[in-house]
Amino acid sequence: MQELFLSHSAEEATQFCDIIIPVPIPGTFTYRIPKALTDKVLSGSRVVVQFGKRKILTGIVKSVHTRPPEAYEARYILELLDDQPIVQSVQLKLFDWMASYYMCTPGEVMNVAVPSGLKLSSQSRVQLHPDFSMESSQESFNEKESLLIRT
Repeated sequence: MQELFLSHSAEEATQFCDIIIPVPIPGTFTYRIPKALTDKVLSGSRVVVQFGKRKILTGIVKSVHTRPPEAYEARYILELLDDQPIVQSVQLKLFDWMASYYMCTPGEVMNVAVPSGLKLSSQSRVQLHPDFSMESSQESFNEKESLLIRT
């Protein structure tokens, strides 16, 4: 009976992950994994997180664990972008080596190592295809989509 209780409580432990964010600040940042994503967030996956008060950035999960940060309250991951990791563990080790060798941060290495199309930020821009016309489109758009297209 005690084994059942221990395994059940271990399954419900809050999960955290250390994330490499493309900023020139040393180290990784610990975020809380929402319960719905507990089994889906893997090392090497891209996630969307809030960084600071207004910035939304894409980071890469370096590790998943159950240790909460001691210096601050961990924020939740906003979204998981990948079903499978896009960066392998050997590449994460290479990021660390490069950061050490070139005396920079893992975030700066990530910023140049990951193709720009795979990085999202609050400064990202969305552009309509030049041939797109709202009037000639046969798609029906909801209110939010229409607002985005008009903006």
